[in-house]
Amino acid sequence: MKPTLTAIIQLMRADRPIGTVLLAMPMLWALWLAADGSPSAFYTVIFLVGAWVMRSAGCVINDFADRKIDGHVQRTQQRPLVQGIISARGALIVFAGLLLIAFFLLLLLPARAMLPAVITVMLVLLYPLTKRFFDCPQLVLGMAFSCAILMVYITILGRLPVSAWLLMLASICWTLIYDTLYALVDAPDDAKIGVKSSARWFGRQTKTILLVLMGVFLGLMAIIGLINQMAGYYYLGLLLAAGCFCYQMQLYQQQTGEAFFAAFLNNQWVGVLIFLGIMLSYLP
Repeated sequence: MKPTLTAIIQLMRADRPIGTVLLAMPMLWALWLAADGSPSAFYTVIFLVGAWVMRSAGCVINDFADRKIDGHVQRTQQRPLVQGIISARGALIVFAGLLLIAFFLLLLLPARAMLPAVITVMLVLLYPLTKRFFDCPQLVLGMAFSCAILMVYITILGRLPVSAWLLMLASICWTLIYDTLYALVDAPDDAKIGVKSSARWFGRQTKTILLVLMGVFLGLMAIIGLINQMAGYYYLGLLLAAGCFCYQMQLYQQQTGEAFFAAFLNNQWVGVLIFLGIMLSYLP
């Protein structure tokens, strides 16, 4: 493999699928809920590929925006743009290519899905900049990640029921949870260079706020289950997800970068367990 191709893969985080998993999970929840457990394979593939493309695009534009500060953060010092392996112009070309792929995927969806898609792109572009002036940029990231839920419901049902909005709010809460844990890894370096994050903004109240967000997330998901008359498997999935949150808070208590990152990674199981609960609920 050529070094330039390796660098592009690293720039897109194609070698680290955790971000795609976290983005795709609420989308899959929405697909199964909107389609009553029987989403079309066509739309499922389109949305999954779209999740990978937009996550990759988000990583590229984030690294482009942060290219002058990533060298001051220990975790990001080896990124291709910082090392000069890829130029700023090269990164923009990759970003444009990914957006072009996303546009072609969008053409395969109903025209009514265009508006939330455009909003998603705008939020993806805005997110890296908010780290300079907004105390909680993770909120913007959560909105960017969660707009896909609206796209799913509009595509499948042609409308946005209460469940769609509740699921979007739940997804935003979940994003705030796992990305705050992620931001805690870099919080000391971010404080030195003035980069804002929810981890810095929450400060000494981080534990309390995380617990509240976890409770709100589980509560919203329970309400969604009641609205959609989900079976017991769904609530078992929520119970297991709550167990994951308990484990994450135990890791949080260790107050080390490694523990924060492990807690962040554990969120993939939150998404998977809830998804399994949804799928099993629709079995005859």
